[in-house]
Amino acid sequence: MLFIANATKQHRVFYYRSPEAKRPQRLDIPSGRQVAIGATWPHHVIGLVTAQLDSFGAVRVADVRSSRLEKFHGLIYSHDTEIPAEVIEVGHEAVVDHQHRRAASEAAKGAASVDLNMRDQKTGKRTAKSTRVTIKQDVPHNVKPTADDIDMDVSVEEGGGPLRLPE
Repeated sequence: MLFIANATKQHRVFYYRSPEAKRPQRLDIPSGRQVAIGATWPHHVIGLVTAQLDSFGAVRVADVRSSRLEKFHGLIYSHDTEIPAEVIEVGHEAVVDHQHRRAASEAAKGAASVDLNMRDQKTGKRTAKSTRVTIKQDVPHNVKPTADDIDMDVSVEEGGGPLRLPE
């Protein structure tokens, strides 16, 4: 049997092929939950489906525990044992961390782009000593802000040193 957990805040759909079915199979995995498939599958079929999971960025439950989650997309799988809730929570934290790092990277690219566009068209020289871009997540008026909301400043300074990502 194969257990697949969704550590994201979104409903996930995983499509896979198994030898007994001619068409792709659809597996709906609700947010924060896990589903079990393949109770009657032989080991080679489970291996084929786990290879498909690997190719779409899913990680084994042991890899979540060992914190090898740099670009984790939220799917966790396990052979023959259910995935503990604590592991799904760790996976969720890794997803949020990855999203924050990606947001910081995109903010830095945006600041560099603004700085480039603010230069003198003819000479290419800077028109300002510093370019600062502020990124703040819109929070609906009826929702209380949390510590996970994005709120950062990115600056490009005149010295031309390396662009530093916000912490």
